[in-house]
Amino acid sequence: MRMTVRQRWRWVILAAALLATACGGVFGKTYPAYRYRVTVEVETPQGLRRGSSVIEVQTTAGGPYSISGGGGGGIATRVTGEAAAIDLPNGETLFALLRTHGSPELPENLYALQIPYPTKAEVEARTGKGKWSSSTAFDIWMERVRTSSGIFTVPRWRTDALAGASGWPMLVRFGDTGDPGSVEEINPNDLRSTFGRGYAIKRVLVGKTK
Repeated sequence: MRMTVRQRWRWVILAAALLATACGGVFGKTYPAYRYRVTVEVETPQGLRRGSSVIEVQTTAGGPYSISGGGGGGIATRVTGEAAAIDLPNGETLFALLRTHGSPELPENLYALQIPYPTKAEVEARTGKGKWSSSTAFDIWMERVRTSSGIFTVPRWRTDALAGASGWPMLVRFGDTGDPGSVEEINPNDLRSTFGRGYAIKRVLVGKTK
């Protein structure tokens, strides 16, 4: 029996719908985006100064047939936001960038890293099979990240697999704000040597926004 053009299009639409449904688990899974605010507090001779920026993160986990990560199963993130600017009383501005030393995971995981990763027992309870599942573990973690609240103090140094790497954003200043080439990296442990006595990073905070 020959199909009419309309019937053929119905089958094409149906196949596309089935493929789109399958892609969620086979070719990858995209999680709802979330936003968080990063705030940098600086002690100065004239009191505390703050600067903050809101960052949005969209996370996608590759499925077994995804080319993400070079062989499937990779994690990709889309990050939007701006550097946090801290106006100092000496007339200069300190910028906290969307990157850090020794870790490619900032800023996409700066907030998420403050949320506990699920334990083996929690994952096994979710699967109902008493087995570990890395995809289920990541699902649980993303749920916690999206539904969590509160403000967290970011540790100065990482204590996970990247132990010893900086946990704070990279800090810079510009000799001329109109000249990107005048950028100068600032040591977060020693603001005094750059700005003078009484300058120091007090803390870095992250908190979810609506």
